Amino acid sequence: MGRGKPLTDFEKGQIAAKYDQGLSNRQIARDLGRSLDAINRYIKDPLNHGTKKFPGRPSLLTIVFSDEKKFNCDGLDGYNSYWHDLRKEKLRFSRRNFNGGGCMVWAAISSAGRVKFCFVSKRMDGSEYRYVLRRSLLPFWRRNRHKSYQFMQDVSPSSYDNEVAGGSKNPCFGLTSLLSGLEYYRKSWHAVDQNLLDNLYLSLDNRLYELTVNSGGHINY
Repeated sequence: MGRGKPLTDFEKGQIAAKYDQGLSNRQIARDLGRSLDAINRYIKDPLNHGTKKFPGRPSLLTIVFSDEKKFNCDGLDGYNSYWHDLRKEKLRFSRRNFNGGGCMVWAAISSAGRVKFCFVSKRMDGSEYRYVLRRSLLPFWRRNRHKSYQFMQDVSPSSYDNEVAGGSKNPCFGLTSLLSGLEYYRKSWHAVDQNLLDNLYLSLDNRLYELTVNSGGHINY
């Protein structure tokens, strides 16, 4: 919901006059057609009302992005092989060898570098998630106490990781996707070059702009 129009000098005079007459804030808001919050803020501090400056959107370089990703031990679709019965029409069947398998990993990145890589259970709950943050995120915070980083978890609406927009809104989603074909995920994570992280962060503004122009469609990154 957007901010309403600022109070005019005439409205401020009306608020002061009605308040001196003993009218309640709610009645003043009803008479002037203004929200109760606007009336309350003005009456609380009339001299400094409207002078507060908002810091605006935080720099993307100060945001720590995180993501979870599941890696299958089977093929890309979760199955090892396909077969069909030669005595019948070519109807394809699929089956898992050794009941499939997989692992779930959690990782985060910042403009200053990688955050510790963790293997987690495939049904991670709130308790385990807090443990992961204590184990991985807090050491990063201690090393960068002099910087004002903000943690952006992957379930927040502004970084929701779907197929089209995930890599544009959350660069960690795109980075973990790059590791899906590698054999040793932990070693691959530590081998990520800082130049790749720099490119992901420095291109965020352009990618978000193209994503907005294309209404969430595919972009050229």
